[in-house]
This record gives sequence, C-alpha cells and structure tokens, in this order.
Amino acid sequence: MRGGLSHSRPAGIDTRQPAAVVDGVLDILRGGGEEASRGARWAQSCTGSGRCQSACDDGVSPSFMLAATRLKLNQRRSEKERHAAGQAGFQKMSEAVNLRGRCVFCGLILKSLSSWGSGV
Repeated sequence: MRGGLSHSRPAGIDTRQPAAVVDGVLDILRGGGEEASRGARWAQSCTGSGRCQSACDDGVSPSFMLAATRLKLNQRRSEKERHAAGQAGFQKMSEAVNLRGRCVFCGLILKSLSSWGSGV
C-alpha cells in the first residue's frame, strides 16, 4: 500500500502489475493458462465498464480481449456446465427485468399519489 490506498481491486488483482494480467490473458488465448491466474480472474470479474479502454495505449481492444478470453475459458467447461451457467444467467437477467418493471410501476403509482394529494 502506498499513500494509504490499496492497489488491489475487488477481484484481488494487483493493478500495479498490468503486464502480469495481460500475460495471463495471452496464456489463456494461446490455449494454456491457469483458471486461477490474474488473467482469468480479470475475465471472470470484469463488469464491462470500459474504464480500461483509455488505459491501453498499445492499440489493443480490451473489450475484444475480454470476449475472446471468456470464450476460451468457457470452452474448457463441459457442455453440462455451460448449459447450467446459461440457464442461471438467463434466470438472473429475467429477474432483473422483472424487478426493473416493478420499480417503474411503483414510481408511476407514487407520482400519481403525490399529484392526487396536491389537487393537480
């Protein structure tokens, strides 16, 4: 830690050594690499915020590397594991869409109630 700030992010990746992450990613893309490597942790935990786009000044697209790395890691899993992960992902997405719809509906009800009391 320097200046009281940790360089470790939520995925446990040390941001002071970006080359180690890239090396791990390249190992995976070449067909090797470990599932516990920094490159694999980056690919599995990336939120897709795009903050890394400006950090990479070598003309490499981090979003393309992310997609390719996730594809390679996914190919290592059995068909049954991929199917179960797809079902879980779809369920999570479905619940999020349902929740968002309910939040919008609640907002409309609150808006109508607040205008009802004001005589508008």
